[in-house]
Amino acid sequence: MSSHSSPNQKEGLPVSTFGWMVGGFVIAALLVVMGAMAYFEPEALKLGLLRVFAAFMSPFLLEFLLFIIFLSSVVLLNWWRRRRDGSEWVYLEEDHSGEDSGQPAGLHDAVFAAPPEDVDADQTRWAEIDGLIEMGAFDEAAAEIAAMPEHAVNSDRGLESRIALAQATGKADLAAKLQVQLES
Repeated sequence: MSSHSSPNQKEGLPVSTFGWMVGGFVIAALLVVMGAMAYFEPEALKLGLLRVFAAFMSPFLLEFLLFIIFLSSVVLLNWWRRRRDGSEWVYLEEDHSGEDSGQPAGLHDAVFAAPPEDVDADQTRWAEIDGLIEMGAFDEAAAEIAAMPEHAVNSDRGLESRIALAQATGKADLAAKLQVQLES
């Protein structure tokens, strides 16, 4: 037994494989019977096929058969398309920041085919601090660094941002001191 089956469940062929096998055997048996009829009595085969054709062309059965044929073709086409294109599941990222400004809902929403990556809050915060430094908002960057925990400020990533802030504000001696601390 596999690890995915319950104790009451028997192992065997999947239902779809079993269905294809039964369908194949039924079609093969019909072809053998038709071949035997054609060999022994060709007129009986012709008469039998005409009667079967007439039965399938009856008003109620014809519509039902056409419905089954078209439904099967749609399901088969969809199955083939999904195997070719892959999963159609997507990930929606909703942006609720525009709701207060009077912008239409969903204006900045985004749809992604791949699942979103896990977000590291510290890396995101350091990227925000680097952006503040690049924009020249040195006071805001310093305030963000001061709000960070001590271990994050003294980490390699924290020292790199502090060096960038010191260089941007013209404090070369502090930048050199932090560079030595980073290299040790």
